[in-house]
Amino acid sequence: MGSASFRARCLAIAGQLLIVAAGATTGVSLGVARVLTSPAVAHAFTAPSSVTEINSNNVTSGLQFGGRIQNFGVDQVNPLNVYAATELGGIYRSTDGGNSWSHVDAIGLTATSDVKVAPTDSNLIVAVGFYDGHTAAGGGGDIWVSHDTGATWSKAARPDTCTTEPASSAVAIAPGTPGSIFVAVADNCGLVTSSDSGVTWTGNDPSGGSNSRTTDVKARVVGGQVHLDVCGEGGFFRSINGGGSWTARDTDPSRPINRPATFPPCYTAVAPNDENTVFLSSWTQDPSGQFCNSQILESDAGGASTTWTNLNGPFDSNCRASQVITHPGYSGVATDFELYWGTNSRFTHQTCSTTSSPRCGTGGAFSNYDDSIGAVHNAPDAHDLAFRPVPANACPFLHGGDGGVFRTTDGCNSSPAFTISSAGLHALQATQMAGTVFAGHTDLYMGLQDNGLWYTGNNGASWTQQGPDVYATYADHDGSGTAKLLWRSCFGCSDNLSDPGGTGTVGFSDPPGFQVPNNFHATQFGTRSYAFVTPDTSTVPPNPAPTWTTWVTTDAGGTWTQMGPKIAATTPPFEIRPSGPAASPTFYLRLKVAGTPQLFRLQGPMDSTAVYTALTNGITSAGTWGVNPANPLNLYASDFLAGRMVHTTDGGASWTADNALTSLVTNSNSLRFFDGFFGQQVTALDFDGNSSSILVGTAVNGTFASVDQGANWITVRGSQAISRPTNFFFDQNNSVAFAGSAGRGMWKLQLPSADLAITKSASPSPATAGQHLT
Repeated sequence: MGSASFRARCLAIAGQLLIVAAGATTGVSLGVARVLTSPAVAHAFTAPSSVTEINSNNVTSGLQFGGRIQNFGVDQVNPLNVYAATELGGIYRSTDGGNSWSHVDAIGLTATSDVKVAPTDSNLIVAVGFYDGHTAAGGGGDIWVSHDTGATWSKAARPDTCTTEPASSAVAIAPGTPGSIFVAVADNCGLVTSSDSGVTWTGNDPSGGSNSRTTDVKARVVGGQVHLDVCGEGGFFRSINGGGSWTARDTDPSRPINRPATFPPCYTAVAPNDENTVFLSSWTQDPSGQFCNSQILESDAGGASTTWTNLNGPFDSNCRASQVITHPGYSGVATDFELYWGTNSRFTHQTCSTTSSPRCGTGGAFSNYDDSIGAVHNAPDAHDLAFRPVPANACPFLHGGDGGVFRTTDGCNSSPAFTISSAGLHALQATQMAGTVFAGHTDLYMGLQDNGLWYTGNNGASWTQQGPDVYATYADHDGSGTAKLLWRSCFGCSDNLSDPGGTGTVGFSDPPGFQVPNNFHATQFGTRSYAFVTPDTSTVPPNPAPTWTTWVTTDAGGTWTQMGPKIAATTPPFEIRPSGPAASPTFYLRLKVAGTPQLFRLQGPMDSTAVYTALTNGITSAGTWGVNPANPLNLYASDFLAGRMVHTTDGGASWTADNALTSLVTNSNSLRFFDGFFGQQVTALDFDGNSSSILVGTAVNGTFASVDQGANWITVRGSQAISRPTNFFFDQNNSVAFAGSAGRGMWKLQLPSADLAITKSASPSPATAGQHLT
């Protein structure tokens, strides 16, 4: 459908897109993209964004989950001001005590871990997060500081310590005099600290030379000195002089961090009425080798070697961080304090006493604290609680975990009633999105990590929500009375077939084989037509690695046929994608060969005689990739080990570098094409099967579009807000595209109707910088 050229609708007017003409010769400096913009001094015209967030606060069915919360920061002077660090959606702020939220766009972090407001200076706020791919020259930062109550933010001038990929896990701010407040940040080299309210920073290695990663830090002032506790790969360390010196590394076999038996991330807390009572939570090895059990330890001797006691709390194997929190006792008894511990899935609680030894009870002394959240969100996967600052033993009022923010008015109770409080919080982790284009409207579906299947039929004005984790969504692109949606929900994973809107859901008959893996190697190639790649035996160690089979069905799972020979156990699959007519599709797969991903073509009859062909001439390592649904000869891919974008017009027989696109996605080499922390900068690549358009999405650098099969590229204005897009969906009836973001939910990309007819040439465009193009 929609054969009218997407080029005529997508090429930008200057007021909506940055125009990038990639030259074919030295006329544009070896293909490096030139951007036509107004001069820096011109301010008369500001182009509007071409992207719109369509996540809704109007959920008509289900719950309005908000995405995973890592940590809260509460203003101790004005507790209506609350900040929330989200796992992949950046920092959010509430000015009404957590009732509603807005994204802090000024902070250049997407994967955030912590945010704190100085307890004695509301002007000072510090937010930290993980490495985002910037090179040193590109000026990336894992620490951001505000000195004006969040009105403006700037990257911290942190020192380079042991890595060029700095990543921070936690921040602690000690009470002090404004301007000379002590701040400590746990990072992948130990600590960085500041004694002047975050103006200047110094590296600090608690482990004494190993520069090992720390995952938590806590600060307090005792007798005028800043006391610090940290834990991480090197174990637990304490300083009583602001990091000037540290306790020795614990080498006893009973030490709390002792790989492979026990390992980070770990978190620490002290009893508020006795700093020698220390708690440490971490992971322990699950005997099956597949997941991470949680444990909590107590030391009543300041964390000294051989003094740790296992409290034998309840645990699970969910591999979520196991936070530990202490708080003054709600009873008002001076020797009491409260202990909260995250088991990977939920917070447990008990009241402890400094008169006991150990201070807290073991085993059954813990009780579930957030069952009211578990009733609506399965496992809350809790990570933080926010407390009101006054009085000192005030109750928790906010809970943060996988579902977003939950609020309570009776947080001192052993099992309080929590209600969802995520209005405006859209840190939603899309795993895949899909859509169906009808004559009068478009159905959009978004599968989310932790937060279910979301559906809108009115461009996000309202949504419905259902289910737990959803890892795949496939919908018939063209609408009809028989349109279907295939989606996979977990845990206790199952595949589902639904009518439009996610209604009338029935079970889907999976292909033969051992089981469909959670990371769903499947695709749709026509109405009710799907291809699955499944293991022939168990993938769980100690079972040997399985062989794999590609199966196809053209009747929604009624019958399945093996296509091609079995895939060797030594080359397990990643994705599979189709191209060409549904009656005779060509499939492309990415397989792991000798540790390196490579692309293969599966072509021939839809039976076992079809043939796999390796496509390695001109591409060394296939990362994010896409194939034109209407033309199996046309593919684009990120060759991530070579650090470049490549394309082919002969079905992968040969590949050519696209230097202009490479320069765009790396922002002229200020971003690494591939890094050791989050992987590839390019996260999504999709072709429109109804036109010559391609969209390429990046982790932090925005989305790029071509309307002529890659001959020229344009930067979609405002698309930096769409971090880590997972895939794109083209709505040919309305001249728009949609993106699902792993961290920011769903967005609409408006594609204008003006045609600037920008083409390659041997010389630069005669357009003058600042000139309005018409």
